[in-house]
Amino acid sequence: MDGRTITIADLEKLTDRLIDVPSVRAGLAPLSAKCEASARQQLLDGRRVQCLMRGLTKPLEPLLADPASGLKRAHLPQLQQAFRQILGDAVWETRCRQAKAVAENCREHGPVNWDVFQKHPEFVLLREAILVSVARRFLDAPFETRKGWFKVVMNHSPTAVSVDPNMFIVRKVERERAPFDDAVFARTMQALFSPVHPSTYNSEDEEAFVARWKATPGKIFGRLFVELRKSKSKQWGHTCRR
Repeated sequence: MDGRTITIADLEKLTDRLIDVPSVRAGLAPLSAKCEASARQQLLDGRRVQCLMRGLTKPLEPLLADPASGLKRAHLPQLQQAFRQILGDAVWETRCRQAKAVAENCREHGPVNWDVFQKHPEFVLLREAILVSVARRFLDAPFETRKGWFKVVMNHSPTAVSVDPNMFIVRKVERERAPFDDAVFARTMQALFSPVHPSTYNSEDEEAFVARWKATPGKIFGRLFVELRKSKSKQWGHTCRR
């Protein structure tokens, strides 16, 4: 107010004094936490190159949060590898680019709004296309054969994980990871395919689905859910006999 220049040092001293006032500290705490959370989110978004996997695995969150489910976050890189092998490298990379473009359209002042991303029409169709391809691969051969291959992939423990086409990081190997068995397989697949369960399609949605894939949701996804229920029942019967 007296015309003097206020230096950074002056501001730092004033800030230090204000922070020592309990009422000011209490008021700043939530704002500070919000800023830190926003900064962390932007940092994560900058590192996160697999928008597609984030979208595809959203239905798995309840399983990942439940230690009894048998599904661990350490399984997710192998799940990505399974998707890649089913779709083929070229198709997988194309789908990843498409998902990233959708995510860019879902940014709100920096971070991606992942809830909006999940419901974005373009991502919904993208997810459907991928799950149709996966379901058809499981149904165009003996189901048990495909399931056996999938379990082998999921039980593999690589020493490095890809975070970008040309970037890998060394992975910590878990000492005792429970096997990805029939029960975990059934729970994982049922959760992954829950967004496209035949019951989620109304008559208008089903008509559009048939136009895209020349088959009903029941013909593609319904058959898969039947096989998954059988797989779960077999595992339950095996557990009971033991």
